[in-house]
Amino acid sequence: MRGKWYRFRPGLVIVSVLLLLTAACGGDDETPEPAPESPSATEATPETTATADDSVMAADEPIKLGYISGGDADPFVFIVTESIREAAAAAGVELFECDANFSTDTAIQCARTLDAQGLDAVINWQFFPDAAEAVCEAYGDLPTVTMDVPQGPCERVFVGSNGYEAGLVAGAGLGDFAQSEFGCDPSATEAAPETTAMADDSAMTTDEPIKLGYISGGDADPFVFIVTESIREAAASAGVELFECDANFSTDTAIQCARTLDAQGLDAVINWQFFPDAAEAVCEAYGDLPTVTMDVPQGPCERVFVGSNGYEAGLVAGAGLGDFAQSEFGCEFDLYVSIENLSSPDINAQRAGGSREGFEGVCGSVPDSKFRVVDKRQGGSDALENVRRQFTDILTTVPDATVILVMSSFGDPDAGSAFAAAETQGRGGHVFIVGHGADASAWPDILNNPQWIGDVAYFPDRYGSLAVPAAIALAKGEDPGREIFIDHKFLDASNLVDHYPAAAG
Repeated sequence: MRGKWYRFRPGLVIVSVLLLLTAACGGDDETPEPAPESPSATEATPETTATADDSVMAADEPIKLGYISGGDADPFVFIVTESIREAAAAAGVELFECDANFSTDTAIQCARTLDAQGLDAVINWQFFPDAAEAVCEAYGDLPTVTMDVPQGPCERVFVGSNGYEAGLVAGAGLGDFAQSEFGCDPSATEAAPETTAMADDSAMTTDEPIKLGYISGGDADPFVFIVTESIREAAASAGVELFECDANFSTDTAIQCARTLDAQGLDAVINWQFFPDAAEAVCEAYGDLPTVTMDVPQGPCERVFVGSNGYEAGLVAGAGLGDFAQSEFGCEFDLYVSIENLSSPDINAQRAGGSREGFEGVCGSVPDSKFRVVDKRQGGSDALENVRRQFTDILTTVPDATVILVMSSFGDPDAGSAFAAAETQGRGGHVFIVGHGADASAWPDILNNPQWIGDVAYFPDRYGSLAVPAAIALAKGEDPGREIFIDHKFLDASNLVDHYPAAAG
C-alpha cells in the first residue's frame, strides 16, 4: 500500500463506479457478476452492455458518490484522495467523503454519515477486511468499488495495485541497475555523485493558483462533514487548490495532518483541530503559516477567527428553551441538564454558560438542586456513549421527574444520545431538548419529535463562504479582519423550512 512515487489512476476508480451505475440502471434481464473474492488475481475487464434507464436515474440529477478514505494523514493515501477528488470533479459527479483514519469504529461511523446523503455508489478504502461487513451494512450495501483492501459483501469492482506484478517490476529494476553498474556484484558500490540544484526564480509565477490547507476536526461528525463540504465548494468556486486532512478528534493525528500539509507548499491554512492545548504543536508542524481558525482557538498561528459566537448562540438557545418552559409549564421544571465539554473550558463557558444565562433571562435562576452537568468527554473516547451513560445515571436519581429540560451545547448527536437513553427507560416523554447546531441530522427531530423543541442554528453550510475568502486574503497578505461570526437564529418546527427548504423533504 505504500509507495512514494506511485499514484493511483483516478480515472480507473471513477470510470469503474460509473460502469457500476450503468449496469445497475440496465434492463431487468442483466445481472452483473460479483467481483472475484481475491483481488490479487488480475482478470480481463468484462464488457458492459447495460443501458441506462432514465426512469431509474434522471438525466438532470448528478450522480452522488461516497468515498471512505483509509487515513489521509498518510501521504500516500492523501495523494489518492486528491486524485479521486480531481477525477470526480472532471466527471461532473458529486463526491461525499469521510476519513476512517485507520479505525474500524470511525469507518462504520463514516458509513452511517455517508448513508444519509442519498448516494448511488461508494468507493470504499477502509483498511480492515474484518470490518467490511459492518461498514457495508452501515451504508446500505450500496454497490462498491474497493481499492487494495477487499470489502466483502458490497464489493463489485476492485481497483488498485497488483502486488505480485509490482514486485516483479521493482525487482527487475533493481536487477537491471545492479547488472549495469556492478555486474550484479553488490559489493562494488561507489559513492553517488553530488547533485547541485539551483532555485529557479520562475518557480512561483503570478498565475499559479493559491494553495490552501484545511485540517478538519472529524468528518465522521455530521456537522463537521457539512462544514467540510462547504469549504470544498467555496474553494472550488474561488479557483484555489485545497489540500485537506482529517484530524478525526485526535491531537496526534492533527499534528501528522499538519506535517502532511506542510509538504504541499501552502499559502495559508484553515485549521479546525479541536484541542487548544495542541495548537502550538500543530501550528509548528505546518510552519506557522497564516491561519484561519474555526470555533477553536489555534494560538500562535491564528490570524482570523471564523465561526460561531458561542456566547451569543448560548443566549439564543437558552431563550428558546426558556420561552418553551414558560409557555408550557409556567417555568416549573424538575431538572435542567446541561451537556457540556469541560475539556474546552473557554468555549464551554460561552456556549453552556450563555445557554443557562439565556434561559434564566426568561425563567429566573436555576436552583443548584435542579442543575446537572453531563461532560461528554468524561469516561472514554466515545463521547456519545459518555452522554448516554451519564444521562442514564441522572434519570435513575429522579424517578418521579416529568419535566427534564436538556441543553445540548456541543452538537445535536449528544442530544440524540440523551433522548435515546430516556426512551430506553420509557421516559422519552419527560425530556424536552434544545440543541446547538440545527444541521441536517437534526431536521427530522425538529420537525417531527415533540420532545425536540428546537435548535440555535450554526449554519455549517455557510462556514466555507466565510473561511475560504478569509484564507485567500491571508494568502495575499491582506487583512480580512480579526473575527467573522455566524449570525445565529433559533429554529423550530415553525421556521426551519424557511431557512432550509430541503428540510421539507
